[in-house]
Amino acid sequence: MAVCFGYSKEGVLNEMILITFAKSQRNCFVIILLLSAFVFTFMVIELLRFNLLGAQAFDLGIFQQGVWLLANGYSPFVTIRGWHLFADHFSPILFIFIPFYRIWAHPFWFFLAQTIALALGTIPVYRLAFRNTGNERYALLLSLAYLLHPAACTMLFFDFHPVLLSIPFVLWAIDALDEGRPIPFAIASFFALLCREDVSVSVFCLSLYALLVHRKVWGGATAIVSVLWFLLATKAMAFLSGEERTAYLSLYSRWGNTPLQIVLGILTHPLDALKSLFLCEGHFTQPGLPFHWSAITVLPAGLAGMALKDVTEG
Repeated sequence: MAVCFGYSKEGVLNEMILITFAKSQRNCFVIILLLSAFVFTFMVIELLRFNLLGAQAFDLGIFQQGVWLLANGYSPFVTIRGWHLFADHFSPILFIFIPFYRIWAHPFWFFLAQTIALALGTIPVYRLAFRNTGNERYALLLSLAYLLHPAACTMLFFDFHPVLLSIPFVLWAIDALDEGRPIPFAIASFFALLCREDVSVSVFCLSLYALLVHRKVWGGATAIVSVLWFLLATKAMAFLSGEERTAYLSLYSRWGNTPLQIVLGILTHPLDALKSLFLCEGHFTQPGLPFHWSAITVLPAGLAGMALKDVTEG
């Protein structure tokens, strides 16, 4: 039996396994510590902001009233908005708050859910980084960068939006795609779609990427489901609002009046679409342009969401 510096090959192998396991345990501890500190810090800030009357009726009051009505068995017609709760945005994920609102009807639950959701995105980011770099330090550094990125953490200071809850699901879907696991990808995509109707655009682009680049047939199936979900959601929104079509389609009226017309309008006028993206039109007139472009860091899902905003009228 070969011996090297007093150790057998079996002994060296066992020691390497123990060292790897110890490092893994240490990294898990560091990630848990980061997540705990993040959730605690931002929960304190969000609650302090709320208690100092920094919250607004648009949009926290909309969800507060809507979920309270659902929790008490009433139709969620939100007087603040003048619409049914799901005519504004189709977010079935809000039903998870009903049991909590029966215990205590306070936006604390919204703040807690969105903070934990954003924090949990660290785990797939770490997995992706470690899998593709093979370096634990780089993976931890990228996880920390994700948590502290202004484009992400500042969303917690703008009251509450269900779309924020989709972030960990989209990231888990990307992680599942990177590993080639169809079932986790489908589950993560499903929960992402429940967060808001326009998340289907990101899921569609990610699924298309899986189909065309990774040659995964199940990516095509998820792409079809995301399109059908978007059509169903927008139809439901229009029905609940009592309108022929959802009011949000009017933001894209320069391209067409229906989803199909809008898509065809953009495809047949590529120069105008690029102008909207790059020449300070639409949402690019808002402050924070560098952070807006940070959506590209989660291509292709992030780029799809960014483009969706930038081809609107305002």
